Amino acid sequence: MNKRVLSFVAPTLVLGGALVLITLSPSTGAQTGLRNLDFNRESGTLTLRADSFSLVAILNQLKEKHGIEVVVPNLIDQKVKANLTNVALPEALKQILPYGTRFHLIVRDAELRLPANTGHKKPGHVQPKPGNVPTKDKTRPLPDALRTRIKVEPEKVKKTQTTGERGTKMKPTERVDEGKGPKQSLPPRAETKRYVRLNLSITRDGKVQIIRFLEVPGKLALPTMISGELVYAAFVGGQVVAVGSVQDPLGVRSYQKDEYGHSAEQQDTGTFLISLPERFLNRSVLSRAVIGFYYLDEAAPRTIPLTPENFSKLRQYLKPTAEIRGKELLEAVNKRYEGRQGR
Repeated sequence: MNKRVLSFVAPTLVLGGALVLITLSPSTGAQTGLRNLDFNRESGTLTLRADSFSLVAILNQLKEKHGIEVVVPNLIDQKVKANLTNVALPEALKQILPYGTRFHLIVRDAELRLPANTGHKKPGHVQPKPGNVPTKDKTRPLPDALRTRIKVEPEKVKKTQTTGERGTKMKPTERVDEGKGPKQSLPPRAETKRYVRLNLSITRDGKVQIIRFLEVPGKLALPTMISGELVYAAFVGGQVVAVGSVQDPLGVRSYQKDEYGHSAEQQDTGTFLISLPERFLNRSVLSRAVIGFYYLDEAAPRTIPLTPENFSKLRQYLKPTAEIRGKELLEAVNKRYEGRQGR
């Protein structure tokens, strides 16, 4: 008689111990709870109605009456309460076996039809496709009955060519069947947004120098509210293209003594950052650019939005402090690329 082996596993794969073939004799004391055990060989489904019936006895009856042996790891007998009607055999066994038990079916009739193993679905669980049954037991070889061959559809096969040399890749030359319908093109790749960030130093006498010229990925969004006493404006060809503000880099607030409380002082040097639009990555723009720095008067209205269009309204409240011209910006860019090449 022909024999084939089918392997199944409960939702949680539990390994350990050797595989044991169930050959125990039916327990006579546990027979009283079995009301119906019927296996349909045409559909491969099981009907089982039991109330506190021996699990080992059920598996032995499958073997004796229907020629199906069940292999499980270290099975411990337990009472089964089930009411199953025409349930696929693998699914029925998963419901009566202890949760997480791995098992195999040895079918003595090669013509027996069993439904595909659907398994128990959990949230986020992806059911494996039919094919070779996976196993993590490296000491046990996979039976020949489990090894299958997948037939690839002709329309998905590509003709390939190679030079035959080691390490060369196979290149597809043509497709047997390009499929139906027009070829769809991929959407154009979105360009990466970038902007400029300048790391600057300032002295009490109003001298500003570039410490570092940085190219930052992302989209620039300058705030429109005045956030500090030091205002900067970027000009290109005499037109204001970007404005912003930062806290006074020279300002220091400290707590000295209880009788004096907090005090505001100014240090000799300070550092700060400003951001500029993407156009300042262009050398031709940098050569025509000027960045002006101003201290904001205390009487200036803070409700005016800080935008290039409103810069003229704030100009009467701004005290010019320093400026950076295009030559200095280009020198900072050149140092940046020289530093990259020297790495």
